[in-house]
Amino acid sequence: MKISEQIVENIEQFKSVNEQIDEQKGERSLRDKFCIMNNILNFET
Repeated sequence: MKISEQIVENIEQFKSVNEQIDEQKGERSLRDKFCIMNNILNFET
């Protein structure tokens, strides 16, 4: 029982770490898109 409980715990931790990484990627890509749009707008003026 103890071993299987630990495996479940490890999987839960792994999932939460993956979610954090996905959130960071999402934030980064949004920031990149914003910078690109900013550069395009600045280039046109």
